[in-house]
Formats: sequence, C-alpha cells, structure tokens
Amino acid sequence: AAGDSNLDITLSHANFSYTGFANTTVTVGKQGLQTPWTNAIDSDGSEQTGTGVLGMTTMGPVTAAAGYFNQTNVIADGSNLVVAGLLGKLGAVNAQAWYLDIDEATSAYFVKADGSIDLDGAKLSLFAQYADKDDDANSDDLSLLKVGVGVKAGIFGAGYKYATTGDQGSGIVNAVSMNSAIGWNFSLHDEAAEVDAHFLNVNAQVMPQLNIALNYNLSDSDVATSDEEEELYTQITWKPSANFYTYIRLGEYTADSTAKTESKGRLQVEYKF
Repeated sequence: AAGDSNLDITLSHANFSYTGFANTTVTVGKQGLQTPWTNAIDSDGSEQTGTGVLGMTTMGPVTAAAGYFNQTNVIADGSNLVVAGLLGKLGAVNAQAWYLDIDEATSAYFVKADGSIDLDGAKLSLFAQYADKDDDANSDDLSLLKVGVGVKAGIFGAGYKYATTGDQGSGIVNAVSMNSAIGWNFSLHDEAAEVDAHFLNVNAQVMPQLNIALNYNLSDSDVATSDEEEELYTQITWKPSANFYTYIRLGEYTADSTAKTESKGRLQVEYKF
C-alpha cells in the first residue's frame, strides 16, 4: 500500500481590504487580477493572480483604479505589473479606459463604451472596444477591435459580435478576459494576425431558469498560414440558483486545415461557493 502523503494545495487569494477613506477601497495581498486583459477567477483555471496593492476610489460618476503587483502569472511567472483605469457613466453610456505595463517591456491600453436603449417592447444594447499592446522586445504592435449589438424582446434575444486583429496579432493575454474573442472550439490568440471573426447568437428564455440558444461562429484570415474555422452549436442552460448552473452543448466544428467536420458535445456542471 502507498504511504501517507500530503495534499497539494494552491492558495490563489489571501488579502485584506481597507475602507477607512470615503468611497475608497484598498486591497493588499495576493489577489486575482480583474482587468480587461486578465481574469481574476475562472472555474476552468484560466485566471491571473499577483501579490501587491490595488486602490479604487469613486468620485461622483467616475471610479479610478490603480495597482502594482509583483510575482504575477501574467505572460510569464514572476512578472511585475502596473495597471491604472478610469470607469464612468455618461448618460446612458458606460465608458472605461485602462493602461497596463508588464516588466517595463510590454505596455497596453484599452478603451470601451457600451450602453442600451429601450425601444417599444424591446431593449437594444451596443458596445465597441479597442485594445493595443506594444512589445518592446520584438517591436510588435498588436491590436484588437471588437463591436457588438444585441436585442431582447420578451423571451427572445439575439446578438452579433465582430472582432478584427492587427497586422501583427491581437495582443490577447487571456482568451476568457474582456479583451478577447472566443467561440467554443476556437479563440483568437495573441499572434492571430489579420483575422476577422463573427459571432452570432439567438436564444429564448423559455423559463426563468432555462435558456435555449443557437450559436454560429466564423473566423477567417488574410494570412495564408492561418486557418478558417466555423462552428454551429446549440446550448441548453439551466440555472436554478445564483451559485449553481449546468449546460449542455451539441454542435459541429470545421477547420480548413483538417478539411473535415467534427461533431462535438460538452456537459458542464458548476457550483460556486
């Protein structure tokens, strides 16, 4: 029989917050990095953390954020990161702007505006965002432009998103962050150059806990070495409570490089506590 062994435990968050200043929160310690390029918490493990300090203060309709972290796992383990952002609301429009520096070798900025309009019996939502990342080591200039529109009328909804990358790549750090373009079987990676991607969704909220959706996604590039990818799938999501949900996906995926269509399925059950 095998001998007794210790459990492997990973500590991803260990911090405290100070709220002694009016409308201000300062968090110190090891924490998740929630920025447009990174994701603080992800059940599938795609998250970034760092040890440092983050301060956020609200002044009327504007919130300012600034932080410094070392020993992060962004791009490479041990990276030092500086981040600053401004978030605000101007009428019906939400706006935000961010700046990121990693090891004084990679810098990036991100801007986004989004809002919604109430129509007769429907709600129209719109957004546009742009990010640029410069890598001093190889003089790469990477960018991602993404725009989208959605409509909700009764139990029915539909949405369309378009994303396009720069001549040298997208600058995406995390495929499930705000600054990303991801489907089911494909996502635009950091070096995806001159790619155009389209994401179409139609859905019905047939019950408060049950949603049925159909998704069609297409990715194409002017670069000869890049693949054209296409997928069509349906997803049924059941969410009986705020901290529990499950979904099943069934669909088909096609890539030019394989010249064949693959049938795929996925079942995910998640409980958060």
